[in-house]
Amino acid sequence: MPRRTEYAHRYSLRDDQGRRLVDHGAIRLFGSSTFQIARVETGAERWPKVLEDGEHLDPEHLPEWMQHPIMTQAMSILSRFYENERDDHRERSRQEALRVHCTIQRSLDQTCVATETARANEQAARAAAGTEHMARDEARATMEAERRAKETAFQDKESALAEVLRIKAFLQQHTDR
Repeated sequence: MPRRTEYAHRYSLRDDQGRRLVDHGAIRLFGSSTFQIARVETGAERWPKVLEDGEHLDPEHLPEWMQHPIMTQAMSILSRFYENERDDHRERSRQEALRVHCTIQRSLDQTCVATETARANEQAARAAAGTEHMARDEARATMEAERRAKETAFQDKESALAEVLRIKAFLQQHTDR
């Protein structure tokens, strides 16, 4: 079994003469890869153990080594931290869902605008085609009316010529007699 002190390191702030900056301040580092203690026996062993196993501990049923006021407080802080982390995750998920919803809505809006534009263009094209068709029909009707007018004029001329020939023939007959 490794020595129990290999996993824990305590650093304090001192000046060149070795005097402490503060009496109660220190930085403690725990090496989790070297911490391999099956049973917690000292207060110093509680901290690396709680850091190693804290997220797996049930706050309602803490092991005996956690039955200490400072460890209860630490678990309370860890529980709040994990709860805050879950709340943060829920909020980020909600925000992401809102972003996705907005993106989908924007896409739908763009699709609707494109569809409406295409529909308006199609109606305009139909209207233009209808106007063009009406213009062609009007031109045909005008040409048909002109043709009928010419045909009527031609028939009238033919009738007038025929009448002139009949009158000439009649006059010829009356003069020859």
